[in-house]
Amino acid sequence: MYGSDGKPAYHEEVAVIALPAGQQSKLDTTKIINISAFFDAKTESLNWKAPAGEWAIYRYICSNSGEQLIRPTPNSVGPIIDHFDSTATRMHVMYFIDRLKPGIGDFRKSALKNLYLASYEAKEFTWTPTLPAAFKKLHGYDLYKFLPAIYNPEQYQPEIAKNFQFDFDKTLSELMINNHYRKAKEICNSYGLQIISESGGPGHLHHIPVETLKALGSLDVPRGEYWYNREFFMENDKDSLVDMIYLVKEIAAASHIYKRGIVEEESFTSYWDWQEGPSDLKPLADRAFCEGMNRLVIHGFPHNPNGMGHPGIAYFAGTHYNDRNTWWPKVKPFNDYLGRISYILQTTDFVADVLHYYGDNVPNLIPPKNTRFTVGPGYDYEVINTEVLLRDLTVDHGEWVLPGVGRYKVLSIGNEGRIPAEALAKLKKLAAQGAHLVDQKPALPALAALNIPPDFSYANQKADQRYTPWTTFTIGVTSWIFTSFAILPVNGFQKPVCSGNREKHPKSGTLFLERLRPF
Repeated sequence: MYGSDGKPAYHEEVAVIALPAGQQSKLDTTKIINISAFFDAKTESLNWKAPAGEWAIYRYICSNSGEQLIRPTPNSVGPIIDHFDSTATRMHVMYFIDRLKPGIGDFRKSALKNLYLASYEAKEFTWTPTLPAAFKKLHGYDLYKFLPAIYNPEQYQPEIAKNFQFDFDKTLSELMINNHYRKAKEICNSYGLQIISESGGPGHLHHIPVETLKALGSLDVPRGEYWYNREFFMENDKDSLVDMIYLVKEIAAASHIYKRGIVEEESFTSYWDWQEGPSDLKPLADRAFCEGMNRLVIHGFPHNPNGMGHPGIAYFAGTHYNDRNTWWPKVKPFNDYLGRISYILQTTDFVADVLHYYGDNVPNLIPPKNTRFTVGPGYDYEVINTEVLLRDLTVDHGEWVLPGVGRYKVLSIGNEGRIPAEALAKLKKLAAQGAHLVDQKPALPALAALNIPPDFSYANQKADQRYTPWTTFTIGVTSWIFTSFAILPVNGFQKPVCSGNREKHPKSGTLFLERLRPF
């Protein structure tokens, strides 16, 4: 909302900054002056004795963006909250807890186990009043002199502008993770509830102000999503939308390295309105299972009161997976299939030969398995972030170890993000203990030198799953590995399904349920 003077009806002062006028590039930051103390916001007058020369004066304010909830009901319409402010998060979460508690009582004794924070889809430039203080605490220098770089980075030396933007993004990420996701978890846990969220995303579709693995790891249950037939987005962004299950490998990695156990996915989101059925959805579910999913949350099951007829009420997006659909009377075998695989994968552990460190960046998205990053045909990999690397990673008997998570033969350093000095120092120190480290080079030669074969192989095999042929293959057996896949009945037919997890077999040693492309 704007006042009669054309200015935002509500705003807070941020700073008044003076810069040498006319300087278009390589701005000397020592000559940028914070003159906020000389500005009277009530009279909008500046009383500053400027040094000799011409100066450009910038006044910065913050105001509410005015952005509204995207799909509100009549009772939920209104502006979105400040996701970087813990007070706003508490107000938001407690609004629901205070209304649920009188009707439910003790949540610990009820059927209500989780609250859910939907995907972050705000689009505007982000600011929060605590940002300057948080920035200085994290990075040791003032934000104010670099405010012009937010809007005009070309005025600064390229490396200075780049470093500032990295620090700025990092600050927003830490504020959102700590003040929104961790705060929501803290509040919910104190009432006996867990928190679930597609935190900081969904990636590649929206403005993402957080480091994704860390944000997902701050929850009780991380959730991603995948779509049915959303190829129209490829017209604008062919690289980032390599397929419809972008947000599975990322969520699986977060769940693994933060020991959350559940890899939850909003499944079968669609705009196709009754044009898809189980035969269309099954290949998507199979691929999501092969990337790490172990629990489906189907989007969605619209409520249809008696008398609504057929096909009934439909929500804006999502496969209309409910009892008004024509195929609903025949859906039980498909539901049983999804449920059985989910159960198996929830009771097994993911195993990979390579641990991939993708560096430090915001948002640092993890693409689908074997697309931008791959080890080689028949190999899988885990992804680790800076926080877990510095906190948990060790070496034991020449293997990289995440205690309680997994053991890896090779650690691969990628080029997706920056490599902080402290992370690189720890990796080199651990590598000196006999572990194999590959720095921005293919990991496959290192595995070959260690005589570690692929988990499975077949004719014309490709590393990139987008080009993997649908074919038969020979199951290989060695003296210490049995590579196999589960055979599960689907509508009377035997179908192979892949899991990518291992479980101990009581008689034959270690059974490997490997990730195979389903028939």
